[in-house]
Amino acid sequence: EQRLTEVRDLLLRLLSSASTGRILREGLKVGIVGKPNVGKSSLMNGLLRESRAIVTEIPGTTRDTIEETLNVRGIPVVLTDTAGIRDTDDLVESIGIQRSRESAERSDLLLLVLDGSRPLDAEDRKVMELADPENTLFLRNKVDLPQAFTDAEIRDIFPDAVVIPTSFTDGTGFPEIEDAIAARVFTGGSEIRETATVTNLRHKALLDQAYREILEALQMAARREPLEIIEISANSAYLALGEIIGEAVTGDLLDEVFARFCLGK
Repeated sequence: EQRLTEVRDLLLRLLSSASTGRILREGLKVGIVGKPNVGKSSLMNGLLRESRAIVTEIPGTTRDTIEETLNVRGIPVVLTDTAGIRDTDDLVESIGIQRSRESAERSDLLLLVLDGSRPLDAEDRKVMELADPENTLFLRNKVDLPQAFTDAEIRDIFPDAVVIPTSFTDGTGFPEIEDAIAARVFTGGSEIRETATVTNLRHKALLDQAYREILEALQMAARREPLEIIEISANSAYLALGEIIGEAVTGDLLDEVFARFCLGK
């Protein structure tokens, strides 16, 4: 029973890494949102370290989503700059804004940009309606200018909001943004080299199967059922694990399975 418990705990660790594995495979989808002229395109250019998006003082310059890939602390990121969200009668801009909303819904993480030099207004609050505070970083931008509101005003709306002061003109806040992105992916920080991670959908299905069989074996053991019956579920679990590494069940199977998911293996 102790061995089954150890296997269960190991499987739980591997299964809990499945979302991280999906991100490593497909990239973390990060959307940049905000009303016009808060600095969204400057943020994208700063993260990419190149001038990819057009930056002007004219509201509505970005009329469609712009998508780029980059690496943040070892994490593949799919970064999307979106049209500024506001009420407009311009048909083309309206289509871009609708795409912004759709992009926000698909994102794993939102970078919500606010202009700290101007009071929060109805347009800011409309953008905030898109935010899930657990998956949003609130960027109080333009801190190089006199500030018109504080982080407390954001937390009046979202008490647990993560707020990062930024200035995209002088680079303030970029390291903190990258650290926060990494922290969203890897619990406890951005070190991933020794993390066991499931990145294959077939492997996840086999781990799910093995986990269910191990739970069934533990439940039968708790009911003091015959060992021969318990072994049926336990062996089914071990056979599922064996399929992952393409080998027959051996005494070192668990070590081999765990090693298979370590990055670099």
